[in-house]
Amino acid sequence: MKKSKKIMATILSVCLLLSGNTAVGKAFANADAPFTYSTDRFNGSSYLRNETEYVNYAYKVDTGERYVTSNVPEYYDSSDYENTCACVAGAITVGFYDRYYDELIPDFTAGRTIRNVYFYNSQTTAVNNVIAYLYTSMGTNTEGNGTTAAGYRNGLQQYVESRGRSIAYTSMVSNGVVDLTAVNQAVNNNQIGVLFVDGFNLLPLGDLERSSTQDVLYKNYYQGGHVLTVYGYREISYYNANDEMIKHVKLLHVATGFPIDTLVYVMLEDGTIVHEGYKSVIS
Repeated sequence: MKKSKKIMATILSVCLLLSGNTAVGKAFANADAPFTYSTDRFNGSSYLRNETEYVNYAYKVDTGERYVTSNVPEYYDSSDYENTCACVAGAITVGFYDRYYDELIPDFTAGRTIRNVYFYNSQTTAVNNVIAYLYTSMGTNTEGNGTTAAGYRNGLQQYVESRGRSIAYTSMVSNGVVDLTAVNQAVNNNQIGVLFVDGFNLLPLGDLERSSTQDVLYKNYYQGGHVLTVYGYREISYYNANDEMIKHVKLLHVATGFPIDTLVYVMLEDGTIVHEGYKSVIS
């Protein structure tokens, strides 16, 4: 429960979005308006509630933790810009691939290997400069509060090409449903992706098991548009004594772009509405 409260405190102090009078509210009223994704660091009103769910079962089938090697950078925005979640997500993608292409972030080394384990370095002014560049190239706050999905893709592509590299996007979402096979393939190839969500449900990473027949889910619900970086997944199917599946949980490992609780699960379907999602590969 302490981890759950910690995530709640993070969002209350960090921000999200959005009230019905915001640009997103207007987007629903006007079908021609683009949906924008934003996290206003100075508005903590978008936390909704937390719930603790106890799942009692006879047995379960758990894929276990599946994620890319060395996770992802834990960047966040420390500037005075507002509604920068897309810019931070783009910087995380750049930082992840800077491990392989050092020219992606000038005057910066992505990380180092210690005893065969890769650790990403903390962000510096060089990373902050990437976020600032993306704020402009993505057109953040020019079509409403935040960044459109198209603005994200185009702005990140512009940055990557300015560093002499290319980026390819492959959809991982169809009709609001995340293609877990595509996520699995990306993880197996050590590639990451991004999700554009409208309302979401976060859980702390770690062991969910309370006993051999009970798991506990500390669920935290939020409202508003946000951009999450996807780097892994986990699926759990719960069965009763009659071999009937009583619950199926789909969890994605995501980087939130928040300064605390940067890496968590997002729980699909239960309070999470996905608009778009893409595997992002820089080469």
